[in-house]
Amino acid sequence: MKSCWLLILLLFFVACRTHPTKTVEKIIYKRSLYDGLGDYFSSHEITPSIILNNDIKDDQHGVQLGKHWIKWLASETETKISIDDDKFSLRNEVTLNDVWDHTDSVGSFANRWNEMKLYRINGREIILISMGYFPCSGIGCSVYYDMVYDVETGNKSFFGTFRSYFGSALYNFNSRYDLEFLASTYAEGGKEASQGIFTYTIYSMDKDGRFVQEKDSIGSPWQLIHTTFPKDSTLADTLIQGHWFERPDLGLSAASD
Repeated sequence: MKSCWLLILLLFFVACRTHPTKTVEKIIYKRSLYDGLGDYFSSHEITPSIILNNDIKDDQHGVQLGKHWIKWLASETETKISIDDDKFSLRNEVTLNDVWDHTDSVGSFANRWNEMKLYRINGREIILISMGYFPCSGIGCSVYYDMVYDVETGNKSFFGTFRSYFGSALYNFNSRYDLEFLASTYAEGGKEASQGIFTYTIYSMDKDGRFVQEKDSIGSPWQLIHTTFPKDSTLADTLIQGHWFERPDLGLSAASD
């Protein structure tokens, strides 16, 4: 009886050695698509001459940015800004870009500045102010606005972003333009709004200090469309980059695990 059991065990051991268990190769990316986009954008970012950040614990209402004196005057009903001798209200200001499915009112939300930057480019001074709402709650903490102010003309351009924020900055993507702004639009798609869709477009400053959307020869805007799946970690982000003036190098090489 013992020899019978020994024979059975021997046959089982041989069978296991003859038919090994198959392993599944797991492919992972060395970095995320979001990180790749961030590095691509920052590689075209223009370095500002001065950066000021607002400390929440000591909200600064008046600051000096280079030779310019900026005052921030916010009340429960209206936010006003004074840059040198130019005093204006945000009450009726609207974003140039669609923040979600439409443009957005800046004055109804922005009550605090987060960051100020001064750029000196080709003898021109540009002030960029990032704004938000404080104290924020819920999705309101993911909304930001930017004002680009041309010191020479006093012209102002406003942009908004929701859930995608690489930071307030001016860029030089296309060699035909000196100053560009990267704007983003957020939308939800798919079943039960399972997709987060971010569309990035470019605006450039004209000779009068105003920003206009860049377009190709037939009038279509340059766009990068980044689709995320925040409710399903098994799905990989996608990027549509067919209508962009160059093929961005995002450094997304794959590796086997």
